[in-house]
Amino acid sequence: MMKSAGVPSDYIWLFDYLFREVLGKPENQEISNDVEKVLGRKAKGFAEYARETAKTGVWNPPISVI
Repeated sequence: MMKSAGVPSDYIWLFDYLFREVLGKPENQEISNDVEKVLGRKAKGFAEYARETAKTGVWNPPISVI
């Protein structure tokens, strides 16, 4: 599918490698507490991060009209 869409072969190889060899192997799916060690707090899921960040308004800056 990627080849027929004109994706360069180097990219196709990279995606294949990523999904088969990196993400597809159980030994690469181990959950660690590295984020907690570095940040000094529990890690957050993306949904929680997005909800908290959206409340700050940082993604909706005011637009000035000239």
